[in-house]
Amino acid sequence: MCSLSSDTTFLQLRNQREKKSLATRESRRRQ
Repeated sequence: MCSLSSDTTFLQLRNQREKKSLATRESRRRQ
């Protein structure tokens, strides 16, 4: 098992989720 690859994938997914939540927060603030 390559824990490093799964680790990076997990981090990438978390980053994407954080960016999406930030984007939705920004759009709500503009409206």
